[in-house]
Amino acid sequence: MFLIAVSSACVGFWLRGHAENSGTFLAAKSLPQLDYVVVPESFSRIENTRQTLQGLCSRLRLEVETRLCEQGRLQLQPGASSQAMGAQASRIIRDLEDGMKEFEGTDQQLYVAEDLLSVLKREGRFRRWVELYLQAVYEHPMHPIVARFDSEAINIGKLAGREQDVISGLTHLSSIPLDFQGKAKIEGALIGAKSSNHLARVEVLDNIAKD
Repeated sequence: MFLIAVSSACVGFWLRGHAENSGTFLAAKSLPQLDYVVVPESFSRIENTRQTLQGLCSRLRLEVETRLCEQGRLQLQPGASSQAMGAQASRIIRDLEDGMKEFEGTDQQLYVAEDLLSVLKREGRFRRWVELYLQAVYEHPMHPIVARFDSEAINIGKLAGREQDVISGLTHLSSIPLDFQGKAKIEGALIGAKSSNHLARVEVLDNIAKD
């Protein structure tokens, strides 16, 4: 009953929020109605709630994808304002972060996080990208999103000056005694990072010796 109550409250708040912030989101008529992204009801109230949450999540992600495509189209136009494009990207990031809060504690939260990681990378907001990724590492260590972005996280960690934080987080996961999907991939990314760092140190020492 607690899950039903919490989820129902979340759904209600989400629907009200969309209605109250029509200036932020695309016109409702440009997106599919909720009925199109929610499967028919079952006899289980919990399952119905889960399906409704999934439908809301799918609609949000579709909405964001539409706005990103529109942003990309505008960027190609002559005289496009980088300031306006940056402001639009900030609004998209804010809406995705709000979506993560609304779906907190559900599988949908990680789906929205994946989209947010993509937008943050696209906008070059690497420090925020690393923060979000490490949040997933420590709060949802066995979720597929962690292994999916492991190598990318190490590279972006370098750009953000937080490579060691990322490696520490992934090392923590690799030490978990349980086997889980993606663990081998994480271990491979760690081996690659350590090998790369070793080669970089050797190159630096060689250059110092030559000097």
